[in-house]
Amino acid sequence: MLSKIPVVAIRGPGRKYLLIQVTDDSRKRTLFLRADTDSSFHRDILAKFEKEIMVTDPNVKIFPLGGGKILLNHIAKTIKLWGWSTEFGPSPDTAVVGRMLAREFAGYKVLFDKKRSEK
Repeated sequence: MLSKIPVVAIRGPGRKYLLIQVTDDSRKRTLFLRADTDSSFHRDILAKFEKEIMVTDPNVKIFPLGGGKILLNHIAKTIKLWGWSTEFGPSPDTAVVGRMLAREFAGYKVLFDKKRSEK
């Protein structure tokens, strides 16, 4: 049932993003990326995702891996990532996040601002 849920979903130009791992009954792990302009906290993104996924499959295990901030610019065709989640920590692998975004937004350049990501 997880195949019916989009792997990447960004609402608005962005604000915060969260990388989430979901494990189903067969122990298959799937990564999801969520970003939401309306969410002030990473936990708000997680709560929305939990509601979304529990309708499809209530038996999965959901684990937030980390996150940061995101800015999606459709005019410049760029996606900028920086920072970390104070609740869930930094995204453990920004390369994975970059590949997920590149698949979803073909033709966009994914940029990582390392200066703004250092703690």
